Amino acid sequence: DRAEEIRNRIGDMAASARNVAVRGTALYQGRQRESSQELARTALERFKDLGPEDPAMIDLALLQARSAISTGEYDVALATAERLVIVAERLGLARIVAETLVIKGVVYFYRGRLWEARAVLEGARIVAQSFSLPEVELRAIHNLGLGIGLDDPRAAVDLERLGLALARRLGERATEVVLLGNASEDSRRTGDWSWAMAELASAIQLDIDAASRRAMAVVHAAFLAYQGALSNQALEALTQDVQGIEDTDIAAGTFDVTAALAAATGDWRGAYEAYIATADNSVLNAPYALPPAGIFAIVAGDAPLARGVLDRLQSIGTRGRAVDANRLAIEGGILALEGDPAGGLAAFRQSVALLGDLGLSWDEVWVVMAAVARLGADDPEIASWVERARETLERVGALPVLTQLNQLVAEKPSGTTGGEQKRKGAAPVAGSEVAG
Repeated sequence: DRAEEIRNRIGDMAASARNVAVRGTALYQGRQRESSQELARTALERFKDLGPEDPAMIDLALLQARSAISTGEYDVALATAERLVIVAERLGLARIVAETLVIKGVVYFYRGRLWEARAVLEGARIVAQSFSLPEVELRAIHNLGLGIGLDDPRAAVDLERLGLALARRLGERATEVVLLGNASEDSRRTGDWSWAMAELASAIQLDIDAASRRAMAVVHAAFLAYQGALSNQALEALTQDVQGIEDTDIAAGTFDVTAALAAATGDWRGAYEAYIATADNSVLNAPYALPPAGIFAIVAGDAPLARGVLDRLQSIGTRGRAVDANRLAIEGGILALEGDPAGGLAAFRQSVALLGDLGLSWDEVWVVMAAVARLGADDPEIASWVERARETLERVGALPVLTQLNQLVAEKPSGTTGGEQKRKGAAPVAGSEVAG
């Protein structure tokens, strides 16, 4: 009787644990990541007597690790993944192994271990392919694109488009939306705006959940802002629409729109602050937001702010050729601001060349604007960069930004140190430091 009682109790616990795992997964898929993390954490403690090899406990551990990434608790995510992969290997659970490798790769990416992250994520993709797990392969592609985007956004777009095709074939609408958002942001940098804007406009009309629709609307709004087609009222409505969402990455996306509006009107300090706000509110987006924040600090003529950005990039271990190209431009701007225009020009030259090799025409536009703001446009080399930037801006329809570029060209930096610009939003703040 005692044995039967224990079996019944364990059975009841296992059933309850399975129910909790299903509920937690629904929360996670609904982008309620903090709630799913807390639910998984509590359940793992409550049902620990089931042991780590119980199927429900495996699902809960996987949920905890995935949710912990979204909430920035990387130590929890990695520790859980390390324990889980051992169990999964021992039990021959290929799906769990592949899922866990994805989690480890993402954590390595956030910790600045870019090459290791790519190796682990590629491994996850191989395991998924070997055991016919296309939905896990899709997650590997998604996260692999994040890491590649710091190094070569053009290659990231190619990979993300493969992922989009796979998601559509599987009917994985939620992953399709995430991949489309990432591919669109990377395509903005490569200058392929027509594809991205058409895809986003179409996705917003799909039968998708409200959170996914908001995510698409935020990405689309940034394109519109640069084209002068987004009002402040529309931004306010968008900001209110994302309030209360636990997915901080979506909520932080509104800062990207704010930055676009500021840059399109020549409010360089405002653009800097918006990107810093992105980095402060979203660990995921910080590696992408900090480089443009540094560029705008240079255009604004504030070397301390720009140096603070470089320090933050160093502290989070952000690496990659695309990041390094922007880092060179920030360093060049600091040199020009501190009285070394020749050194500044050399750094800008390296930055422009690397961005050209990577096909990042949009990044190049802002680097050129930083060079013009600090060194002027009289130098024939800089003048050639300006013409190429104008062509890019005309092609993508970012005419407000073209106006700002032309205005910078018409102005002269106040001395060879590229001193304070006299335009709205360009005045540096003495003694200022990077927010956060």
